Amino acid sequence: MDASGSSAFSNPTPVPASRSERRAVRMRGFCVLEGGETHEIYVLDLSYEGCGIETPVPLEPGQAIKLSVL
Repeated sequence: MDASGSSAFSNPTPVPASRSERRAVRMRGFCVLEGGETHEIYVLDLSYEGCGIETPVPLEPGQAIKLSVL
């Protein structure tokens, strides 16, 4: 669910227990997929090694994207 209550965003997937601790955040941004397709996202948590995002489109594990956080 996004900040406005819309269910357009995908459901979160289970998180592996082995990853480093992440800090909860709620930051609006955009992701750019291969081919230049752009989508609004929310960054939900951060660590030095990665982040969790909420996105309206499905992404594959390991899929390369570019993030821009406002």
